[in-house]
Amino acid sequence: KALIIREKVFGTYHPEVAMSYNNIGMTLVSLGSLERAEQCITKGMEIRKAICDENHPSLASSYSNKGLILGKLKNHQEAVEYKKKALEIREKVFGREHPDVAMSHNNLAISLGELGLLTDALNHQLEAFKISCAASKNKHPHQEMYLQNLIGFLGEFEKNATKSVRQQAISICTDTFGEGDSFTTRLKKAPSKESCTIL
Repeated sequence: KALIIREKVFGTYHPEVAMSYNNIGMTLVSLGSLERAEQCITKGMEIRKAICDENHPSLASSYSNKGLILGKLKNHQEAVEYKKKALEIREKVFGREHPDVAMSHNNLAISLGELGLLTDALNHQLEAFKISCAASKNKHPHQEMYLQNLIGFLGEFEKNATKSVRQQAISICTDTFGEGDSFTTRLKKAPSKESCTIL
């Protein structure tokens, strides 16, 4: 109903209409209707591409949501492409230390992991954790999620290449939360693969 009203009032190419398509798409994702969700997200994205600057934050959101749906549809290669676009825009607009940039690194890491590109995935996941810890010394649910994902990648790809990543992550935890903190302890042990979470 909101979409119908907004299209009548504003016409098709308006930010409010794009937002309605996006909201419907994300609701459909939660209902498991992924094909219909992709159609709505794509429609909202195309409207934003037509009316917004190429580096507009709302366009980054559209790219991120498109990548999310493509990942759920197991189209991980294309998901990576959209998630990279979202990351690039957010870094340009917000700078490299913004929470939305951390979120983009996390989401990109998940798709890279699904493609078996574990070194790249691990590096992006570490960056997400690093940014979130720099932003706040008070624990946030996103920090917990990024840590869980980081441990998951460490457990999946336990080779010499990951030792430096583990040490970096331990140093971040120690500096941010203290030597005896549960985050630090979990990273030191990091015994096995944990499931990864996308935003």
